[in-house]
Amino acid sequence: MGKKGIYTNRAYRQAQAFLIIAGHDGELVADGVWGENSEQALTDWQKENALEPSDGQMTGDIFQYMYDEETPLPESISLKQYQAIMILDTDYDDENDLIADGIWGNVTPAVIRHFLSLNLDNGLFPENCTWEEETTND
Repeated sequence: MGKKGIYTNRAYRQAQAFLIIAGHDGELVADGVWGENSEQALTDWQKENALEPSDGQMTGDIFQYMYDEETPLPESISLKQYQAIMILDTDYDDENDLIADGIWGNVTPAVIRHFLSLNLDNGLFPENCTWEEETTND
């Protein structure tokens, strides 16, 4: 069970999405519950960026750094990372129902259709999508 902090589930979900996009996505899921996987991903990210550790807990300074930071996208983007991108931009996830977990569930197709309608021409979506091969239906 995740720890109850001073931030909303939406804020935690956005921080988790940022960490997933930054490559710290092992067992991390962007679901708004701040637990051990979130703490470990945050600690690893802080070490990688030479930031003062916060024992895996989010602070206002960390949120600010994340929002100010330009995180380059990797050359190959997983479904979980695309889900995380869509979480960070509420234009794609109006209802805040999407979870970045790498699973092609019921919400992901609707959010991706919306994403495609807004971004088809800007190169953010690969022409040859292989996500169905790397995911399972739930």
